[in-house]
Amino acid sequence: MELEPEVRTWLELLTDRHYRKVEEYADLLASLGAATPMPFARPLREGVYELRPTRDGRDTRATYWFTADRRIALLTVFHKTRIREREQVDRAVRAREVCESEHLPAHLTYDRAEDGDTE
Repeated sequence: MELEPEVRTWLELLTDRHYRKVEEYADLLASLGAATPMPFARPLREGVYELRPTRDGRDTRATYWFTADRRIALLTVFHKTRIREREQVDRAVRAREVCESEHLPAHLTYDRAEDGDTE
């Protein structure tokens, strides 16, 4: 699974408890791929999907797409609101287009630093 910088920053800011929940969803996505069911994930449009974790009652979305060689690239993160959802999906589609045309496969591994946060 590959991360765009926005997603990496978001992960770094999560409490341990919230990070573990996102990690569970990401593990499920890595295992099931495009077959990951609702309520964990759903397709948006133009090959972009959303991972759907909820933290403290607030719906958070991490968008992603499957590359031509079936890697998963996490693109953007946003808090779900009906008013701005279309803008956020548009932004995720643009991020997919940039990722697809300008990026090589990632060669780094993301490991969250253990900072002792116990929330």
